[in-house]
Amino acid sequence: MKNSHLALAAFAAIALGLLVGYLFQDKSREVKGYPGFGGEFSLTSAEGPVALSDLTGKVVVLYFGFTNCPDVCPISLGKASAALKEMNPEQRTQVKVVLITLDPERDTADILADYTAFFGEEFIGLTGTAEQIADVTNRYKVVYQKVDTPESSLEYTVDHSSNTFVISKDGVVRFIVSNGSETGEYRDRILDAINGV
Repeated sequence: MKNSHLALAAFAAIALGLLVGYLFQDKSREVKGYPGFGGEFSLTSAEGPVALSDLTGKVVVLYFGFTNCPDVCPISLGKASAALKEMNPEQRTQVKVVLITLDPERDTADILADYTAFFGEEFIGLTGTAEQIADVTNRYKVVYQKVDTPESSLEYTVDHSSNTFVISKDGVVRFIVSNGSETGEYRDRILDAINGV
């Protein structure tokens, strides 16, 4: 019974995340931001504390995931990486891709640094306490659920919504890109934010 309740909660979390992505993905060109989403945060990288305000002047591509994620996280981060590779060097210097872990129990700052380095030098991983992570996910309307997996050596996984937030140089959530989007959508929305479209 407990497992069925966990499965139901995980399904509801994923469904909500997909709904958010569906509602916003086709509207990304029509609005100038999402005032109900986002806000300042300060978490920890391998190099020390990093706040969103520290990145003012750069477009921040923000994703919430975890290093043991088997598919959705590396696919989304891989698309962001591929999008950057389609830009020129001057454009890339204006972008920082931030991964905030949803598994602070396992994802240390050093583990995140090694993981994000695989995707490119523009990437950085951030962690914090469970309470800090919960506060940031609440600001960005990210839903996630720890799910026990006794049949796996990892013991648990984290089901979560999987949208990418493109934040303008002044810290405003400008676009929300769903995980089902193609690389070109990531590229175009990042370029829109760079150009202030």
